[in-house]
Amino acid sequence: MKRTTVLADEQLLQEARYLAKAEGKTLTTVVREALAEYVAAHRPKRRVIPFAGAGNSGDPTLVHRIDEILKAEIDPIEGWSPRLGRAAAERERAERAERAERAERAKANRA
Repeated sequence: MKRTTVLADEQLLQEARYLAKAEGKTLTTVVREALAEYVAAHRPKRRVIPFAGAGNSGDPTLVHRIDEILKAEIDPIEGWSPRLGRAAAERERAERAERAERAERAKANRA
């Protein structure tokens, strides 16, 4: 867990404290639950991967673990795009820098 500061209207905080006390919870728990509900309600819908069940892996437990496996494999930022290895990422950066340098030299030659 990570601590943060939230600015809220005093009346809203008062009501939240009242609800927390009435439910036997801390204000922190009420705020955490409310935030989790908000995020769940506003999270973009995940697209269905129609090929997930195609083929026969030979593993009879796979059907029960597929959501767990897919969740572990998806990158929260990049999604399903392939992740580059460190060496590939370095090559891509070097190639980009070289292209930029060639463009600068060509621009200078035209001037």
